[in-house]
Amino acid sequence: MKPNRYIKAMEIGLINEENGITYFDLVGVLEKELNFKFGEQSELTFLVWFSQNFRKSDKDLTREDVQNYRWYIKHKNGVTLSEVQKHTAKHIKTILNYKYWLNGEASKQYLDYAEYKAARKSSRKATFFAIISVFIAAGSFWFTYYVAKESPKPPYEVKVIEDNTRPQLLEKENNRLREELYKAERRLRVYESDSTKVGL
Repeated sequence: MKPNRYIKAMEIGLINEENGITYFDLVGVLEKELNFKFGEQSELTFLVWFSQNFRKSDKDLTREDVQNYRWYIKHKNGVTLSEVQKHTAKHIKTILNYKYWLNGEASKQYLDYAEYKAARKSSRKATFFAIISVFIAAGSFWFTYYVAKESPKPPYEVKVIEDNTRPQLLEKENNRLREELYKAERRLRVYESDSTKVGL
């Protein structure tokens, strides 16, 4: 979208709020930065807007000044001017070569516009991130659905595999110990019976 000359003029006015800017300098900067040339009607409407939104420190543009400049614009291209007309043109040029400052209302309008533009930019970013979030949520939903679809359905078949090696080893050890105990017991009995026979 092509930048609006009025918004650009307010921006330039704020940039030059300390030293001010002349009407002709403002028009020159606008034509250069926006790459266009003012026509007769577009400059007249811009001059009216300028007179309502820019102020000189001690004197504002009067209605008569604006009317005289309108007349000057309409007749400046190749028209022979009378002495009175030349004097009027010179007077208007002098007035428009004074420094002007953007007034408070126009400054506020520009700052409101800048805030609106920043809010729109933030809104676009938020929308972008919201769309990304939706895609991430949709992807995770699809992944969850796919994993659930591929997993086995209940009831699950459970195979219990018993490890009998440890109990079998313990059983063998118990049997071996029983046998040794039994043998020891038999020896003890034999020993006891032998000692009783000897004692008799």
